[in-house]
Amino acid sequence: MIQNKYFHTFFAVLAMFTVADLGQSEAQEIINDNVIIHESFLNSVFGPEPEVEINSDDLADRTTRLAITSTDFNAFFENDQPSARFTVFNPFPNASPYFSIDGRGLPSSPFFENGAENPFYFPSSYTEIVQINLDALPSSLTVDRGGDVGVSGVRLDEIRADLHVKGDFTETSMLFEDLVGQRDWEFIATENMFELGTRSTAMPFGSAANGFDIEAARTRGIFSVAGLAPAGSLHIEDNGDIGAGTTIPDAALHVLRDDGTASLKVENDSASVSNRTMFELTNNGGVFFALDNTDTGERWDMSNNSVGDFSVSRTGTGGPEMRVTRAGRLTSGPAGFNALDSRPSGNLFIAGTLFESSDREKKENFEDVDCEAILEEIEDLSITTWNYKSDEEEIRHMGPVAQDFRSAFELGDSDKTIATTDKIGVSLAAIKALSAKLRNKDGEITTLQAELQDVNERMKRLEEMVEQAALRP
Repeated sequence: MIQNKYFHTFFAVLAMFTVADLGQSEAQEIINDNVIIHESFLNSVFGPEPEVEINSDDLADRTTRLAITSTDFNAFFENDQPSARFTVFNPFPNASPYFSIDGRGLPSSPFFENGAENPFYFPSSYTEIVQINLDALPSSLTVDRGGDVGVSGVRLDEIRADLHVKGDFTETSMLFEDLVGQRDWEFIATENMFELGTRSTAMPFGSAANGFDIEAARTRGIFSVAGLAPAGSLHIEDNGDIGAGTTIPDAALHVLRDDGTASLKVENDSASVSNRTMFELTNNGGVFFALDNTDTGERWDMSNNSVGDFSVSRTGTGGPEMRVTRAGRLTSGPAGFNALDSRPSGNLFIAGTLFESSDREKKENFEDVDCEAILEEIEDLSITTWNYKSDEEEIRHMGPVAQDFRSAFELGDSDKTIATTDKIGVSLAAIKALSAKLRNKDGEITTLQAELQDVNERMKRLEEMVEQAALRP
């Protein structure tokens, strides 16, 4: 350490050597005495910007190291001292060399407490702490006096954050590698997108399926933000409320847009056809879903209320406009008035008139009906009184059963039901046949009446003739 007054550094240079030249770790120069460096002396010898230079003839085939050992810690280390080693190294022939800072310590270091590792501890063998490729671009890594770090060309006077990364953003990434688990996390910045992705570590880089390409195991876009996303696109309050398009959310999730595009979409793109729950609201109590029209001021609420009924109601009417009870009863009408009441028994009550569609334009395949034949079928149709099994025995009804009705008239799509319109049609056909019979009878009666009148007139004339004959002498 160099300051404005004398300091004993207690450092000795242990070794400076070239592996390719010597083939062994033999020191070329050893200084066994303490070295005292004063700032003025250092400046007078090396100038205002002193530097120490160690040359190697051919970095392509050689390794140059400078090892420094502190002798000031002998009281704490019995037989060895902690060391720092500076290395210029070429890992492969004709490859780009790099610069590294290594450290070494002892397992018996007093910085171990109860067997637990201390952050000041160096392992007993040299470990590469810092590596810098000598082909690295200018200002590849800079650290200012406040500890802020610049990466990829950020100069000291340009650092504007704790970590400042500069690049063309074709793809700039930051990787957090998991040495224990099976997945790494990666932050990726491109020209138009910021993404959070993962890299699977379960597959070795040297496997046949993956080779040495880490991209083969890469997942992009777990979380991504487009570069042109507007301010407030995603905001999380201190209480955890999330705003999408707003920085002042008033709900756990608040989506706001002012251009008419606010919407939510939940899509399952699975190739497997299956029924799925796509929307679910859960609460320890009643659950309400509100539909609020800010233009008209009308608000409708759908709810699963405290007693377990489902209801739909318009705010301000004093009651639900529709309700389905847990038992299955359905009622509807304004402000709780049961204009329609469908009971679990199957009975349907209406407070008005039932209208069924019978528009000619909605019908086709018309055929004439033999009303006389219908009347004859009715004569053979069994008509009884009965009660529905879901009703009390005292609640009686009258009519045919659906099986007999369908067998007789072949109407409807089931032998379990009778459509109201079919009942009316059969009844009208029978009435029409009876009407024809009555007309025929009326004709016969008219004829008989005329014949009777003729007979009566003849009888009257005969009576007159008899009376006249009786008066003759």
